[in-house]
Amino acid sequence: MTQFYCTLYYESTIAKHIRKGNYIAKIDKGANKMKIIKSNCIDMYKLYKKVKKIYKHTSILESLGCSDVKTSRYSIMGVIPDKILKGNYNSTYLIDVKSGNELKANWLKVMDEWTLCNEENCISSPIQSGVIGYIGYENKFLFEKLDCTIKKDHNVPDVYLVKYALIMVFDRVTNEKYWVLDGVDENVCQDIENMEIKKDEKDSFRVEKEINEDFTKSQYLDIITKTKKYIADGDIFQANMTMRFNGNYSGETFELYRHLRKITPNPFFAFFDFEYPLISTSPERFILLNGREIFTNPIKGTIKRQIGGKDASSILKNSEKDRAENTMIVDLMRNDIGRICEFGTVEVPVLCGVKKFNSIYHLESIIYGKIRENIKFSDILKATFPGGSITGAPKIRAMNIIEELELKKRGCYCGITGFFGSRGWVDTSIAIRTIYFDKNKFYFHGGGGIVADSKEESEYQELLLKLNSINYALKKFI
Repeated sequence: MTQFYCTLYYESTIAKHIRKGNYIAKIDKGANKMKIIKSNCIDMYKLYKKVKKIYKHTSILESLGCSDVKTSRYSIMGVIPDKILKGNYNSTYLIDVKSGNELKANWLKVMDEWTLCNEENCISSPIQSGVIGYIGYENKFLFEKLDCTIKKDHNVPDVYLVKYALIMVFDRVTNEKYWVLDGVDENVCQDIENMEIKKDEKDSFRVEKEINEDFTKSQYLDIITKTKKYIADGDIFQANMTMRFNGNYSGETFELYRHLRKITPNPFFAFFDFEYPLISTSPERFILLNGREIFTNPIKGTIKRQIGGKDASSILKNSEKDRAENTMIVDLMRNDIGRICEFGTVEVPVLCGVKKFNSIYHLESIIYGKIRENIKFSDILKATFPGGSITGAPKIRAMNIIEELELKKRGCYCGITGFFGSRGWVDTSIAIRTIYFDKNKFYFHGGGGIVADSKEESEYQELLLKLNSINYALKKFI
């Protein structure tokens, strides 16, 4: 298992088999034609700053912080949109960008066509055509029969997924960048790399007035107390309870992203320059698919890196409460992926590993399995979505308790963001440490797992600790 785990991240099918000068590969399959060309771009982030001024519906997924081949290897930029899937979980539309035609569509069926999981010609890296975007938490209603009592109070779609005709992939290990073209002339790549924009000026962004809590502290503490009562009564073992914050803003959201990537570099950064922008600074992987291989990395357990001037990793490692919290979610996620994996293949190569994320430590576990033949992308989502680390255990009962006790819908938060490849590579993160925008308003949430021995005040302080970077960044612009 250990040998396999290392091989997955160190070998690239493209680099190993089909490299030939600047022209890498051409893969044809029916109407879907894909070309891969090595890029001469020096800095993908700087190129994106130019790209977003020229094209609409662009996006960037950045692996930031220390280069880590397990979770922080690839960054991906979406440049030329071809199709867009957007809407609410029960009413989505497929938009052709060129023609502007808009048709009602089942987004799960469309994603099954766009995201193939069992192809013989899978590529073992994200250097392939694909889709970038998010799937919001409220899509849980597509997969389970759940209570629905909280009213939506914003316009941000539950689903926003963009299929790109041109993307760039940056491999941080090899320091190489690739253009992936799906129906676009390769001359476009050179034109983009050579384009000149007027002197780069900082975009303006401003937070108007103060940031507001949608829950008061006393309300959140009461929610924790009620959750512990459900645990004591035997309804659940754990529930992830959250609260929402909001504010008004003006200006360019990318300036906020620019600041966040400097102060809190995490493995799963995202900036979606969509109709309703989204910024995610998540540390937590949801699902990685590599053909029929599947990984999930649940995070539970948080502590400051230093307490009293001393490293606190051993305190977190030896915390019975945090380890119990993490282990419960590991058991849940093992069961979830076991629903779509071959019998006997689900394993836990890492249980409650301590991992550093900027100013805090988290406990992170890794679960692996091999999915069965003929499993579709929608089957994987049905089995695993939403992630257990942001619901609780048992999952369905926990989600109903969340719906009963929380005051605001989660929206994009606690859903997933990421890249959905056409050749067997999907890498997604849990949308935590996430800010989403509705016209002149923005929203972000924080939360944590509640177990039997949770202390109300401690849980509230942990929530604030997780949001330190977002709050610090936003207050800079007040």
